[in-house]
Amino acid sequence: MPRNEMQFQGYTPHPVRDWEAWFQEAQRLAGALGEPIEDWHFVGDTGEPAFQNSWTNLNSDNHRLGFRRNRDGTVWVYGTIADGSAMDSLIFTLPEGYRPASQFLAETPGARNNNVQQTYSRIDITTSGTVTHRAWSSGTAPTGTNWLAIDIVFPLDGEGGP
Repeated sequence: MPRNEMQFQGYTPHPVRDWEAWFQEAQRLAGALGEPIEDWHFVGDTGEPAFQNSWTNLNSDNHRLGFRRNRDGTVWVYGTIADGSAMDSLIFTLPEGYRPASQFLAETPGARNNNVQQTYSRIDITTSGTVTHRAWSSGTAPTGTNWLAIDIVFPLDGEGGP
């Protein structure tokens, strides 16, 4: 039986016939909440927060680390960073107006030891704006090239969360 005709516990899914229209509507609905109210602020650019503790953007083929506010009262921190191998190290500090009302913890994927070992790390964002890499999933400091793919959205008012 074709997938769009399968039944599961009495439910028959409605087949999507126009994927482009469906995708555009999904983007419209998502954009209504997460629509930015400003352009990206890129860490390390002139007039923006600086990288700390040897952290840097991974390379020109990946997204630079940046942040911005959205209309729904959230801040989005997004980008791929590398080479800050020390555990418990400050990545950068968010300026006032971009900080959570209470500490926000997130898990982010990455790789360590010259891309040999996939891993997860904890990122802490504090009320003082510090964005800190807390630990690699193995609990030991890596060697070689290391990177993290950061994609974190947190509320400014401290309510709710992802």
